[in-house]
Amino acid sequence: MNIQKIKDEILSINWSVYNGPKYYDPYNVADALISLLELKDIKQAEEIGHRVISAIGNDHAGTYYPAVLSALEIIISIEKEPNNKTRKICANSILNNLYYFEPEIGSYSGCTTAQLKEFANNKLEVYSDDNRTED
Repeated sequence: MNIQKIKDEILSINWSVYNGPKYYDPYNVADALISLLELKDIKQAEEIGHRVISAIGNDHAGTYYPAVLSALEIIISIEKEPNNKTRKICANSILNNLYYFEPEIGSYSGCTTAQLKEFANNKLEVYSDDNRTED
């Protein structure tokens, strides 16, 4: 995986286009995803996992925001990277958690709640507890 290429992709996305949910702050998304991308210390994994989920959803409410439309592919590409087990485990945990969340679109008009849920479920089903495999 080319870390710089993923970082450039994260920084090139206009995260504010996903505005709509009340607690969504587009200015936190890129930093959170980059912190996942740069994760090396297992002691930071829980904090960074929570940070990513809180940037693209509401961990307390169990919801994800429209930002997952761009963020999921990035997290999935990080999870598929075999050279950093800490980063891989953290990304996998994030994806597993998001599978059990529900969409929250607020006033976002780019898709419906049902469309966002279908999109997310299609990407996340492989990360559900029923489909998990141990590496």
